[in-house]
Amino acid sequence: MKTLSLYTLVLALVIIVSGCSTTTTEPTNTTPAYIKLGTATASGTTIELYADDSLLSGYNTMYVKVLDAYSKAIVRDAHIQLIPIMDMGMMKHSCPTEQPTQTVITGDYFRTAAVFQMSTTPNGTWKIKVEFHNHVSDKEDEVEIPVTVGESNCCKPIKCTDNNTYVVAIANHMEMITGVNNIEFTVHRKIDDMTYEPATNISMEMTPEMPSMGHGSPNNADPVHVANGHYKGKANFTMTGEWRITATLKLGDTSIGSTQLYLTIKK
Repeated sequence: MKTLSLYTLVLALVIIVSGCSTTTTEPTNTTPAYIKLGTATASGTTIELYADDSLLSGYNTMYVKVLDAYSKAIVRDAHIQLIPIMDMGMMKHSCPTEQPTQTVITGDYFRTAAVFQMSTTPNGTWKIKVEFHNHVSDKEDEVEIPVTVGESNCCKPIKCTDNNTYVVAIANHMEMITGVNNIEFTVHRKIDDMTYEPATNISMEMTPEMPSMGHGSPNNADPVHVANGHYKGKANFTMTGEWRITATLKLGDTSIGSTQLYLTIKK
């Protein structure tokens, strides 16, 4: 009886202490830390354009938020098409893109990407034309958002011996650190100045080297095609500093062209 009474007393104290606890769990903030690139409104729809960081020449993931211009309610049912345009005065051209794969989303953003093959210059400026169909209001229109693209050495166009020009970029260059990395390239074939398509029928050889030290690295794996012009491999950066990556494109066993991309490994 004494044992049971003692157990009952301890249990009651635990319940009382738990009930009186003032500790609360703070809600987790799941809002992505995107930066806003710009906003524009047409036909009662506001388009907001975001990115993970400042845009650089090469592969950039971007995000489109669609809102009702009056109520500010987020529109999650829409068709979105991004068309980057480089205006050089006497001529205009676009760049490779990846369009949203969904017209109905559960989150707040439509995901897209652009591979800017050159940076903003005094003689050339970028803008993003966003064509949209707001399925909620059933209105179609387009807006233009000026953007600034900084310089990087992680993207190059290659004029190849098969009479095609390919745009080659390191998609995840911001993630590279010392050691063996999963490295991802995108390869797009130019159709005309405004149209590009994923190159899915080529193979790639990759050679990382450190020019300042005169050496390469072991344990690399050539990228192979996984989907939609994305090629994944392994790159081993044995120390910090600037690395040069020679990317060679091949059709079958025949080399059709190569380019050199540069990365700075900081940690």
